[in-house]
Amino acid sequence: MTVETLRGLARRRARGFTTLEDQWELALGRLSSTGLGNDEVRLLSESCTGPTMANRLARVMRGDGRHAFSILAAYVDDSPRTLTEWLGAIDVFFRWLERQGRYARLNQALGYIHCCTAADPGRPLTDTVQDMLETYGFAGDAVHQ
Repeated sequence: MTVETLRGLARRRARGFTTLEDQWELALGRLSSTGLGNDEVRLLSESCTGPTMANRLARVMRGDGRHAFSILAAYVDDSPRTLTEWLGAIDVFFRWLERQGRYARLNQALGYIHCCTAADPGRPLTDTVQDMLETYGFAGDAVHQ
């Protein structure tokens, strides 16, 4: 993705706030550097609620963005939840792990969140994931950082 395209996406997301535009530009650059294609970066930029979420997503996708995105897309397609809801749940999941000094792979998070989608379909997915983590934790092979 070209720098100009990234700037244009960042400008649209920031809606005139210069500091926010800079944050979006950095976050979208990080997403782009994971190996995602232009269309995926655009879609994620429209679905992330803020640059912090986009930065966290870039961190968990690391250098394998296209593969990670295809797995995420398969989960979203198989679910009644939107991409924005899934991204919010991913954000909740990894923030919870970070507070505990732990880390997991994205596919582990997606599996956990997938189970949460069936728990209470009428409730926001972010709330369900947060409650499940607080009640049951995460016993996956998350490592301490």
